[in-house]
Amino acid sequence: MRKLISESVITIATLLLMANAPAQQADPRLLSYPELLIINGKVVSMEDTGLNENIGKTYEALAVRDGRILDLGTTADIRKLAGPDTRVVDVKGRTVIPGIIDTHAHLWDYAQDHWGPKLDNLYQIKAEKNDIWKDIVKKTLDLAAAEKSKKKPGEWIIISWPRRVEGIQSDVAIRNHRVLTLQMLDEVNTVQKILIEGNRGVMNTPAMQAYGAYFGGDYPEMEPEYGIVLSATVDRLLFAEELYDMKTQIAMIGQEIKEWAAYGTTAWSSSVESYKQLAAVLALDAEQRLATRVAYAFGPSFYRTMPLHPYLLHDFRGYGTDHLWFNAWSTTSNDGAYPLLATTIEARPEIKERELLRGR
Repeated sequence: MRKLISESVITIATLLLMANAPAQQADPRLLSYPELLIINGKVVSMEDTGLNENIGKTYEALAVRDGRILDLGTTADIRKLAGPDTRVVDVKGRTVIPGIIDTHAHLWDYAQDHWGPKLDNLYQIKAEKNDIWKDIVKKTLDLAAAEKSKKKPGEWIIISWPRRVEGIQSDVAIRNHRVLTLQMLDEVNTVQKILIEGNRGVMNTPAMQAYGAYFGGDYPEMEPEYGIVLSATVDRLLFAEELYDMKTQIAMIGQEIKEWAAYGTTAWSSSVESYKQLAAVLALDAEQRLATRVAYAFGPSFYRTMPLHPYLLHDFRGYGTDHLWFNAWSTTSNDGAYPLLATTIEARPEIKERELLRGR
């Protein structure tokens, strides 16, 4: 009897070992079937992580499981992984690349430009041949004066300038030479809110009051004495908050993200200057309508508005999903029209002229 029990125990133990051995040695690729195979292509791996131009090996096919690349190889090898429900896409020699990650994109601006409703308060001042900056300023003041009786009180008048006149860029003409100031705009129109847009711009008093209301009467990213705008972040906040309602923001941003996905962008990052913009992207994420992944940062104006803003009371601590997460916080802008910061770098006079000492 003892011998029989002993032999039975040995037999059971042997069977258990035999049963476990294949599982331990099994190809991990076969633990479950991939949901997608891409075959007969030129799959660029980008597997060389060095700082060089080498794109790594190119393969014929790839397998995807649980949203991740499972394997790369020949079409014949990858085909063997297919299960009964695996989708197989024959790209017939086309090139397949990893998703593009854009780490600095002003997608909010693009959404407004591409998908925003047509506005009747946007104006473009054009430079004619032989114009100097005095001519541009006169055209601007004449326009502001003429619109005073045409627009309703409190409406926005947004004016774009030519980038360069007399060989001088517009941001230099405004910031360094002060060719136009708040005082000059106020002389012709304080009925509407007037903004000369750009990396450097100018506001009249009603526009400054509207902007300052978001900051408890402060004017970040500006020289308030002259109404001079020091950063395009000012424009971004005002456009989002003043010109478009929440429903429009959601529609514009959602459509723009879809377009980026169609171009191959799978993740991008941007600062957020407006609560409406953030509320819109949070709504898209909650409805699982984000076509790409989004890493957002709070821009220099955002954090100052948090106690004052009516649109959103949201605790951002620990918030993050597979498609949307917080990745940075900036207390001042430093990436506007080059170089925006004062440096000790030796450069041509026209470059050094654009350097600024930022006191705000």
